[in-house]
Amino acid sequence: MIDIALKADSADDIIKEAIRLGTESAIFLIQKNQNTNKSRKTAYRNTKLLLKNYRNFISVSNELKNDIALSKDKIQYYSMLCDFFENSEYKLRENIRTKERTGIFISHINAMLKTYKLICMASKEKAYVTKYNILYDMYLSPQKISAKQLIKKYEISERSFYYFIESAIKELTPLIFGI
Repeated sequence: MIDIALKADSADDIIKEAIRLGTESAIFLIQKNQNTNKSRKTAYRNTKLLLKNYRNFISVSNELKNDIALSKDKIQYYSMLCDFFENSEYKLRENIRTKERTGIFISHINAMLKTYKLICMASKEKAYVTKYNILYDMYLSPQKISAKQLIKKYEISERSFYYFIESAIKELTPLIFGI
């Protein structure tokens, strides 16, 4: 009878340990899932911000190329001067690196937008082509077009319009930021 009681205590201990481990594992998986959802929401929000500011990025990127060349000339000029300008030279180098990184990121965004366009245009579904065209007109075209004008242009409901925009952003997000 003592053996049975020990086995029962051991079984209870095993069950308690299994429950504890199961609970810890469940909590870990829930937290991991929440972190993944947060990062996906952040990437979606960032994609939306990039698209909203795309026209500004393009105008800045055209200026960046000239600005980088001018800044490099300034560094050479300051290098020839005395050590007094050493700190200014460092700031200019950092400024150039920041502008170069911005240029690289803009190139990446453009490449991913071209990829998304190819994916949509290659699709046999008309909805993908419409989705890309709405995205282009709303965010990427040189002239800004309002949502109301686009709804009339594509002869769709307001609900469909925003569905297309949201769907396009969700599809574009992994292309820009990865999975």
